Amino acid sequence: MDTSIATAPSSTSSAAASKAASEPKQGKAPTLFQILTKANIDWCRYCGTTEGVNWRPGPWGKRTLCNKHGCDFKGYGFACKLPRLDLTSYAHETVDQRIRPVLQHFCHGCQSQESTTGNVMVRCEGCPKAFHQKCHGETFISDEIALSEKPWFCDESCKENVKKRRVCVELPKKRLPLMSTPKPATAATTGPLAAAGSAAEVVRSRGLRVSISGETTAPSARSK
Repeated sequence: MDTSIATAPSSTSSAAASKAASEPKQGKAPTLFQILTKANIDWCRYCGTTEGVNWRPGPWGKRTLCNKHGCDFKGYGFACKLPRLDLTSYAHETVDQRIRPVLQHFCHGCQSQESTTGNVMVRCEGCPKAFHQKCHGETFISDEIALSEKPWFCDESCKENVKKRRVCVELPKKRLPLMSTPKPATAATTGPLAAAGSAAEVVRSRGLRVSISGETTAPSARSK
């Protein structure tokens, strides 16, 4: 006698199924950025801008990062000498393999890289932005757009970028993906000045006075 009991799928498994991973919308090929590469037009492989004067080296070779993100990658600048942009995971790529800016791997709204069924990552074909279907402001990106191969533009100005072969990027004020704030120097790394200050504190705590000539004298009776 079969004593097995058929059970309905749990809510957990149903939720997992509804959030199954899905590939981001691929769009057309070649991409705008592949066209720029073929035309020998410099563009930043991180943010996508074509507007720049000083181009910096990146993991993909010379002139592959704009001045700002090249400085962040190498740690140039007066504010901090430490790298602030971590691109080590792209060190294996060649310049031809980078067909889109790194920022298009992250949602412009939530900065997540996940792309799931019902909330697919959709990449703009005229700028470095990408959005989940539910992260595009008040306008939900329909499944018809997300699942089609037709090019999608997040703004009308992005269509002009394709015609003019230029990309002008306005970066948000919030911290961008793969960017970090280096930790300030600790007391242990402040050098001999800190050590000298600590020694002076020890001398004062013992009630000793150090004269300018370096002679140590006992405290006076008045101080007692």
